[in-house]
Amino acid sequence: MTGSPLRYGPGSALPGPLVVAGIAFGIAVCLAATPATAQEIRVTGNSCAASVHLVARDAHLTHVLARLAQALGFELRFDAHSDPVVTVDAKGTATQLVAHLAPAANVSMTQASNPACPQRQRIVNLWVLQDSDASPTRVAAARQPEDKRPLDEQDGYALILRSHGVAQPEGTDAEAKP
Repeated sequence: MTGSPLRYGPGSALPGPLVVAGIAFGIAVCLAATPATAQEIRVTGNSCAASVHLVARDAHLTHVLARLAQALGFELRFDAHSDPVVTVDAKGTATQLVAHLAPAANVSMTQASNPACPQRQRIVNLWVLQDSDASPTRVAAARQPEDKRPLDEQDGYALILRSHGVAQPEGTDAEAKP
């Protein structure tokens, strides 16, 4: 078979080498831009709704909270070092959802009455604070003395010292008072 050599370019049936290289490059870019795990975040409801529906799949906590903040109109500050990937499908109030998303995180929030719906509270600010290296400490409630007398300044000082494990100086014990 002595046919004519294959020709590339205009008028030929085969695409040119630059076209093939361009297509291969485009496919490579598309594959590289596609994340290994597709994240999905949906928030249904608003700050007036009795219940908000949150669906998140394989998404970082920062992205989920940011989307919740956008949908419900609150400010978010995320200072934690860890940013776990979460998958959740939950319904509840905004505060319940935050507690569900980050049960072990050091979270602080401010709430205020919602002017758009006077019977409801809304989150105004949400802070996810830095992770603590120390284990949570337990605070013991001080018992009121048996005589049920009101505490004075010295009694308060003694309670503070005792709650922090500091030995009390001689002669300042609250029980020694008349």
